Amino acid sequence: MTKKYRIGFTVSWSLALRGVIGAGTNRMNIYTVRQATQGLANYIISQDGKEKGVAIAFDSRIMSPEFAKEAALCLNANGIKSYIFETLRPTPELSFAVRRLGCIAGIVVTQSAGIQRIQGILGRRRADYAAAR
Repeated sequence: MTKKYRIGFTVSWSLALRGVIGAGTNRMNIYTVRQATQGLANYIISQDGKEKGVAIAFDSRIMSPEFAKEAALCLNANGIKSYIFETLRPTPELSFAVRRLGCIAGIVVTQSAGIQRIQGILGRRRADYAAAR
C-alpha cells in the first residue's frame, strides 16, 4: 500500500466511524479512535454531561477490546466517566446500559457490515436512544 492511501484522507464519520484497520488517518487505529472520541468528549463537555458518563461496549472482532479501552482512556483524560463492559456484549445491551445508567452517550466497537477487514465504532447521544423508543 502506498503512502498516498495512508495520509490525506479521513475515516468516514457520521454516527459511525468505519474503516480498514491499519496505519494512517484514513484507517481504523488507536489514533483515529482517539480523535473521534475527543470530538465526542468536546461535545459532552459543552453539554455539561461529564458526570453522566458514557457506556462503552465491544464485540469479539479484531482490535475491539483495544479500541474500547482507548475510547475510555480518552474520555477519562477529559474528566468524563466511562462505564466499559469487562467482556464482549451485543449492541442492544449497550443501548440498555446507556438508558439504565443515565449516560449522555454510548460507544460500541464492532465490525462494520460483516466485512472482516472493516472495523467500526458507533457512537450515539442519549437523545438518539430516546428518539428510538
